[in-house]
Amino acid sequence: MKDFLSGQQRREEFLLAELRDLRTSVSVGNPFPQSDSDSQPDQPTPESRHYAEPQMPQYQCGEDIENYLLRFERIAKTWRWPEREWTCRLVPLLSGKALEAYTAMDEERAHCYRDLREALLTKFDISPETYRQQYRSMVVPSEESTIETYHRLKGLYRRWIQPEQHTKEDIAEAIILEQMRRILPPEVRTWVKEHEPTDCLAAAKLALQYINARRGGPPASSTTFTSHPAHQPRQRHTAVTVNGQQVTALLDTGSFMSLVKQRLVPIGAMDYSRQTDMLCSQG
Repeated sequence: MKDFLSGQQRREEFLLAELRDLRTSVSVGNPFPQSDSDSQPDQPTPESRHYAEPQMPQYQCGEDIENYLLRFERIAKTWRWPEREWTCRLVPLLSGKALEAYTAMDEERAHCYRDLREALLTKFDISPETYRQQYRSMVVPSEESTIETYHRLKGLYRRWIQPEQHTKEDIAEAIILEQMRRILPPEVRTWVKEHEPTDCLAAAKLALQYINARRGGPPASSTTFTSHPAHQPRQRHTAVTVNGQQVTALLDTGSFMSLVKQRLVPIGAMDYSRQTDMLCSQG
């Protein structure tokens, strides 16, 4: 019995010794050492962060299409959307007149954002001339700061002149052309504007043609002219009736159209579906 107990004790001591050796070896040669990165939570990097894309509001009928496109383009550039995706992102937001402009586009060019933008501006009758008029007649709201006014003026100027698409000579011609039209008499200015000259020399030739035609003289080869003709053309008057009102009309057989004051033909009273015979005061 004593031999059995002593043998059992030796086995227990042997097992305890092996267990201590095993614990020591595990603590010294840990196959999965704890690194500094394991002891700290993961820190997000700028590339790993996820942001929800901004929700561009739907275009509302009557809204300023220029400002809407400007907001859309700024968001697209900020979020670095590829320009080839701009059209598919913008079209679902359009409605009314803007959506009609997209529907009427050439199918082969409907995917191009630049063509879509041009179609929208054309549909809403917005052109460089529109920006020029806004630039010259801009009114500063009382709550607007001078910095905001500067940025607004700069934006109108860039849309009017488009410096990234024109040379310095082109820009100079645009400014000279504007001044040329400003100093012309009103009737000559209207004639020149209707023909949309692309440079100042073409505008000068158009103005000279108009002046010579009304003066009755032969066309001159020189492009030099004065904005105040030396004589006044013969003026004849006659009484005409416009919308039931007796008015005095100026007869000028050198003209190809009759100009009527807006107060005599209100916009809301115009009916394009009904045709009426009329006596033209131009003879």
